[in-house]
This record gives sequence, structure tokens and C-alpha cells, in this order.
Amino acid sequence: MLDHCAREGLAAIPFGGGSSVVGGVETRIDGDYRGVVTIDLGRMARVLEIDRASRAARIEAGVLGPALEDQLRPHGLTLRHFPQSFEFSSLGGWIATRSGGHFATRYTHIDDFVEALRVVTPSVSSPRGACPVRAPGPRPTACSAARRARSA
Repeated sequence: MLDHCAREGLAAIPFGGGSSVVGGVETRIDGDYRGVVTIDLGRMARVLEIDRASRAARIEAGVLGPALEDQLRPHGLTLRHFPQSFEFSSLGGWIATRSGGHFATRYTHIDDFVEALRVVTPSVSSPRGACPVRAPGPRPTACSAARRARSA
């Protein structure tokens, strides 16, 4: 799908829960795109892997809040991130918008929980391990500096 978008000059916009608290489903695009393709992430809704020692999980972006908690609960885990749109919004949307939870004190902003992510676009695939920073959206180059700081 992304290769097709790149070849045809189409903007690719992911769709998670569609709660669109910040207008994410609106197709305001800049540039010379010939059109827009919305990609439904509804089938990318699984917890793929859990590392019990570090209490970390690899999770697909399309999972909605309640389904994510349902998949973590049998492992004795919770993300503990409850934005107002929790029932209707996806993990990918939370990360893209730097979501804050209802209990947004100290460690309840989503970027406090994200250790690494992989971002794929029609023209770029970030290396696994790119991590977020305190700014609007993730910055793919920040992870190497964060890793160096942790290992020092």
C-alpha cells in the first residue's frame, strides 16, 4: 500500500480510532500530492511480544485502549494511560499526538511510556528503536542519544 502511494504521489494517512480530538482525520496536506489514501489500522491491534523482565511490550499501533488493557491484563500489566478518548482511540494516535491521560501527572503522558518505535511512510522506514522526545511528535534521531545517556 505504501509503495503504491509513493509511486502514485498519494499522501498516506493512518486511521486508528478516529476520535480525532486534534483533527488527525482531516486531510489537510501540503505539497504536490495527487490524492489521499486513508489506511485503516484496525487489524494492527495486537500485543505482539512481552518482555516480563523489563515489563516492556511490542504493540501494534491500531489497538484501541480497552483492547490493549485486555491483552496486557493476563500478564499482570497495564499501560496506565487513560486519555479522555480512551475507549475510542488507538495507541498510534496517542503517540502521534503526545497524548496525556486523565491522571496526567508525572508519568501518565504517553511519551513517558514509549521506549522505542518504528515509523513507516511511503518514502521512509525509520530504524526500530527511534524514540520520542518532549516536542510535538516523535523525533527519530533522539534514541541514540537517549541510549548513550542510559548506558553512561
